[in-house]
Amino acid sequence: MQHPLYENWPYKKVLPEHIPILISRYEGGESARKICLDMPFAEGVALKVLRDFGVPIKTRKENRFSMGFTINEKAFSDPLEHECAYFYGWLLTDGCLRETKYAHYVSIQLQSRDNTVLYSLQNYLGLGDRVKDRVRFDARTNKTYSAHYIQFQYEPITKRLISYGLSPRKSTKEFCPEDFLYNRDFWRGVLEGDGYLSKLSSFTKMQICGSETLCNQWFDYCKSIVPDMHMTITADRKGNGLFHTYSGRFEECKSVLDSLYLGVPEHLRLERKYNLYVGRYYDGVDPN
Repeated sequence: MQHPLYENWPYKKVLPEHIPILISRYEGGESARKICLDMPFAEGVALKVLRDFGVPIKTRKENRFSMGFTINEKAFSDPLEHECAYFYGWLLTDGCLRETKYAHYVSIQLQSRDNTVLYSLQNYLGLGDRVKDRVRFDARTNKTYSAHYIQFQYEPITKRLISYGLSPRKSTKEFCPEDFLYNRDFWRGVLEGDGYLSKLSSFTKMQICGSETLCNQWFDYCKSIVPDMHMTITADRKGNGLFHTYSGRFEECKSVLDSLYLGVPEHLRLERKYNLYVGRYYDGVDPN
């Protein structure tokens, strides 16, 4: 390859033999960042060289999609969509938004026994094989725990989640956006993500944990189902800014849980909590 710049070579670390490799790999779909892992120069230098040689620079989105990256670009765009509301409830309670200089990353980690929720989220987002496993040792309990997690970063989607109210360090600040105030899919996600249903016994209990605002909004939803609902909202004894709701009347809890679970497909529910609901209120006979 010949080029006028060869006569007075302007690059310190970029050699003439690097040029055809750089151009070929970049036009083949690899990002400059990835190519530079094998080269003695930085991404910024690679982009300058590509421009000097007349190669059109792709946006990060164009580059990712040219390499086979797929995503449901409309995910979380319609608050009335069942998946949008349900998975936002999960992300609000158990998810994490990490902010860096260049982008926002959304992740959620669950116990391995609950990993079907992550696979359902992965399918909704239209991602490939993104659910990963992680083993964590807890020095406090001297036990090793197995978990699964998923992480994604796509600016149009993360902007939508932020517009709903997802934020970094959101603990004690969670709230239900107006679009989801009386949305059963959202509240099912919240209950499954940060709620509790008592196991089979003579004791009935249903509660969620979160900010005072979120707990009060949950109570409002419950009262929309059972107008005379009995529920208490108390501050956590640890003084960490969290609040708990408590409701324990059998028929009231059953009515609220019926509103959340009746007619719901399997990919929009956590089977473990669904089975607790079925076992307690329907003697183990699936009402669906």
